[in-house]
Amino acid sequence: MEQLLAWEQVHARRNAKVATNFFDQLMRHRVWDYSEANVRWLRERGHQRVKRLPVGYVPELSRVSARGTPDVDVLFYGSLNPRRTSILDALRARGLRVEALFGVYGQARDAWIGRAKVVLNMHFYESKLFEIVRVSYLLANRKAVVCEHSVMNDDDTPLCEGMAYVPYDGLVDACEALVRDDARRAQLERCGYELFSRRDATRLMAGLLGLPVADPVSHAASRPE
Repeated sequence: MEQLLAWEQVHARRNAKVATNFFDQLMRHRVWDYSEANVRWLRERGHQRVKRLPVGYVPELSRVSARGTPDVDVLFYGSLNPRRTSILDALRARGLRVEALFGVYGQARDAWIGRAKVVLNMHFYESKLFEIVRVSYLLANRKAVVCEHSVMNDDDTPLCEGMAYVPYDGLVDACEALVRDDARRAQLERCGYELFSRRDATRLMAGLLGLPVADPVSHAASRPE
């Protein structure tokens, strides 16, 4: 039986035709989804072959080379809409250097991440599901993250301690404060990495598949700080 890994919000898509095609694909396959909210939504519509796949850490995720002196104050990447553009414009009005990327992936995106003091995570959809796949990559690479309040899986909530976690109306102030506070940024970079790297992906997958689970592995020295 074919299986799908689903990393998107399933019930808040912009284009009706795309949304229908996406839903049809999900209903024809066994699905592993990152979000418990997505899992519930699909089960309510009759999908009985969907399970949640928690996002975990592997050392290969820690691959972004940090720039010695970051020259970007706030980095954001993703599609733009009015609620996102409003925040970016307000940050620029504070005199911050803001870079907004779309369609930039892989090494090119990683180079920008390495140049940023702060990376901003804010929602496109009003459903506000936590973008764990995006944020976890940043935490794995010891980046200071400002994250908008989110609808989270229960086991993701401890990660809030490793980010500046604020409501939408507090995003601009939080970004500016973090850009100007080197010590606070360094503390969040360490804390976020430590919290996420405890979530060993191999152990999580073994548990889901009912396989023997090896002793936990420490990733504390996976990459020099």
